[in-house]
Amino acid sequence: MHLLTRQGTEKIRLYSSVRLCAGACCAPLMDGYLITSVGLVWFLSDFVCADNSPWLVGFSAFAYIFGSFFGTLFGGWIGDRMGRRALYNCLPFCLAALCALQTVCTVPVSLITVRFLLGFVTGADSPCAQAMAAENSPKLVRAKTLTWLMNAWFIGAILSACTAWLIKEVSLSWMVYPLFAAVLALISAWVRCGAPESVLWLLHHGRGAEAEYSLAILGLSSTSELTEEESLRSSGRFNRRTIGKLIFISVFWFCQAAPVTAVLMFGPLLLSAPDMSGETEFASTIIAYLLFFIGSFGALGLIGRTKRRPLILWTFALMALGFLMLSQVHLGSKLMLWAALAIYSLPYGIQSVLDYVYPSELFPTSIRATALGILGSTSRVGSMISSLLFPIAFISYGQQMMCFAGAFVLAVGFAVSYFFASETYRAK
Repeated sequence: MHLLTRQGTEKIRLYSSVRLCAGACCAPLMDGYLITSVGLVWFLSDFVCADNSPWLVGFSAFAYIFGSFFGTLFGGWIGDRMGRRALYNCLPFCLAALCALQTVCTVPVSLITVRFLLGFVTGADSPCAQAMAAENSPKLVRAKTLTWLMNAWFIGAILSACTAWLIKEVSLSWMVYPLFAAVLALISAWVRCGAPESVLWLLHHGRGAEAEYSLAILGLSSTSELTEEESLRSSGRFNRRTIGKLIFISVFWFCQAAPVTAVLMFGPLLLSAPDMSGETEFASTIIAYLLFFIGSFGALGLIGRTKRRPLILWTFALMALGFLMLSQVHLGSKLMLWAALAIYSLPYGIQSVLDYVYPSELFPTSIRATALGILGSTSRVGSMISSLLFPIAFISYGQQMMCFAGAFVLAVGFAVSYFFASETYRAK
């Protein structure tokens, strides 16, 4: 067993950096699984309720994101005041219970209510998990650890798509969706068991002895392995500069989140070409998820040596181009569709890792979880608008106009980033 003796009497079980990363990754993995499931279940036409209207599907998707909007605010606020560890360890059990509760939802109101609560719990978990990973990881590997959080999100989305495929091929019940999610939540609770409180949060609150204990559990010798000394003395309040950064990242996340939500939740509708069958449309959705993951995984090699500002700009430009190409697939074939998918999805996967890395580099420990909560809520606004309006707007205006709208939002993201994105990269 990995045990360490402290002060000659007390035995401490080490909590490895790999397990820390895996535990933090459980939050985005669950979010990726749950946020994509509504569109896929709708596509399978095996919805829990008899009424399978676009309005019901839109509100079910909206309820989850609306709940996560409040959850991220709550989790960030509580995390900065009471510590990261309490929510970090408790929320997976709440998530497992709510996932299982979906199996008894028989009317739209009950489903929408449970989806809201699921979003709230997942949203509250996100800023705490991200802060734990940022503040307990050695600074030399922190960027890569945070990159894995985004990889985990796409793994969750891929698991959701594969579960949908299994349901379709084997004629399983829709209950496989929530029950599998409940199992994932329980596994995450086990992985997080024994995680120490954030060292930097404890230091900021003057609890040096407890910080030393957390360092011992992590197998680290001093706080210099976690952060620079000046960051420990940084201001504990929002000021004009940090508010400006908060506004920029909010716009950045909004422009990134709104278009991708349509792909993630309603991919089989959006990603279609004239010569494609229903099964091919479904395959295109899974391919999109895989391309997202490939781009995110490839960012592991880029994030430690690439400046943030150029990375944001060229990925926004390529994503806008990809959506413009998607708007023209009605004139082409599935080969053109997959080319457009690659041009959009790979840059998105690369840019998406900045969702975790960039804010952690911009904000100090004292306000990090609160800032992450606010930013998470802002990104959910874009997702809420997209999830609620897409099913109705798609029927009214069609696939082409939806792609034009997505390209416009991405172009706005490029313009805002060009003028306001700051550089946080420091060469090692």
